[in-house]
Amino acid sequence: MTTASASRSALVSLATAMATVLGVVVAVGGGAASAGAWELPPRDYASWHEYSPATAGGSPGPVVVAPGDIVWYADTLENEIVKVPAAAPAAVEHFRLGAFAPGISDLAAASDGTIWFGDFLNAAIGRLDPATGDVTEHPLGGAFDRATSLTPGPDGALWFGDPSNGGIGRIALDGTISRVPDPGGTGVYDIAAADDGRLWYTRDGAGSLGAYDPATGDLDIVPVGVSGFTGLTAAASGGVWVAGIDTLVKVETDGTVSKRISIPSAPFGSVVPRHLVSADDVDLAFTDADRGLGRVDLWGNVSFSKPPYAGTKPEHLGVTSYGSLWYSDRGRDTLGNV
Repeated sequence: MTTASASRSALVSLATAMATVLGVVVAVGGGAASAGAWELPPRDYASWHEYSPATAGGSPGPVVVAPGDIVWYADTLENEIVKVPAAAPAAVEHFRLGAFAPGISDLAAASDGTIWFGDFLNAAIGRLDPATGDVTEHPLGGAFDRATSLTPGPDGALWFGDPSNGGIGRIALDGTISRVPDPGGTGVYDIAAADDGRLWYTRDGAGSLGAYDPATGDLDIVPVGVSGFTGLTAAASGGVWVAGIDTLVKVETDGTVSKRISIPSAPFGSVVPRHLVSADDVDLAFTDADRGLGRVDLWGNVSFSKPPYAGTKPEHLGVTSYGSLWYSDRGRDTLGNV
């Protein structure tokens, strides 16, 4: 046995022993497995941090962590987007959105340093240039069109779910919008750029994912057996994670399901994983309205923890390159990290 294999074996044995004590089902290796939902034991809450909104009376909403570990959040109440360096949270910068007064559903950081957002109130996609403070909006074309789950693609453009038109959309950095219809015309709400160069998306009501290659135009349909999707993200370990009620599924880029985790809902009620993120030190993290922050480790164990503040309700989530989770707390109108 190699030194690396011996170390992994020791880690697995330790994790299994700990799980036996805690009553957790451990998933080892790449096969499908179940994991129990459990509350973390008391911890050192010195690792939790909370920040008031940059503008008094505001309410942090959608969050994205840009390259360089810069945290951005949207504050629709104050009509602004705020920049928060993760290493120096007090050094905030405000960017007012002017007359647009958008309803911001999500944020994305483009390769050129601009920040983009879905604007459901104006049926548009907005763009903020932090270098100048300029804000521009690009209409989607229909009065009820929405751009959801904006994400940078491998081609440098921004891609988005296009539920009103049954497919996915693309907006180039110059604002040009194009669309790719789903073969079944299904509503698409979640999209992620995986490490295989394809855009993966949820096919609402179809129990499957679409995987679109912008370089070739090829589109594959991948069944995953999830009846109602609640989230999707590219996995730092490769492939994608997709969520449904009480369910998390890891899908590799060849279409195989490597993990299928059922989260026991009793006695808490159903678990609804949303705002999925992944990083090298966090295989998967998500938020649940009742349980706070959820995590899945490399063995497929699910755990939950909540910030130690009264009335806390973590919602939108982002993760730094070193695994620090940043979240907007709609119960307290604050920004937090752990």
